[in-house]
Amino acid sequence: AIHGKFLPKDGRAAYMKLASGNPNFDLRTKGWTDALARYAPGVKVTGPFEHTGDDAVAYAVAVSLLTQPAPPQAVFADNSTGALALAKAARDMGRAGDMCVVGIDINEATLELLDSRAMFAAVEQSPFTQGYEAVRLMHRVLMEGYEPDQGRYYTRLDVYLDREHYLANRPVIREN
Repeated sequence: AIHGKFLPKDGRAAYMKLASGNPNFDLRTKGWTDALARYAPGVKVTGPFEHTGDDAVAYAVAVSLLTQPAPPQAVFADNSTGALALAKAARDMGRAGDMCVVGIDINEATLELLDSRAMFAAVEQSPFTQGYEAVRLMHRVLMEGYEPDQGRYYTRLDVYLDREHYLANRPVIREN
């Protein structure tokens, strides 16, 4: 987990999540908390700090989280709304760069927050690769008789630290 490197052994971390009941969000959070338990076992993790997906609600939850008597040194958000709210709140409160905010998804607002160091990193699910590989695999199965040796395939996952890193490494969309 990225956070373990930036936290003291007895540090504080938190997670902010979308209150959706979506198992994918729950799995993201479980992966993060399991990795922290393995790689930074002394870090105290609090949460979930839930929001509805509304920008204003997410921002209010982020401010509440950041104004605790002993605020976290690292925060993971399982979706872009929470990540943007956390980074904006940290910036607005003068804490940008003082805490490690990691979120999901890349967009222009995320890139700006990465560039200003209000957000430490953002995870992208490589949507182009997901779409492309799904069609490629189905073509192989249906048209070429390919028999997969496994029941599922993973596409890549990218972690970006700034705009330059993102622009240098993102997939290029080509016309066929």
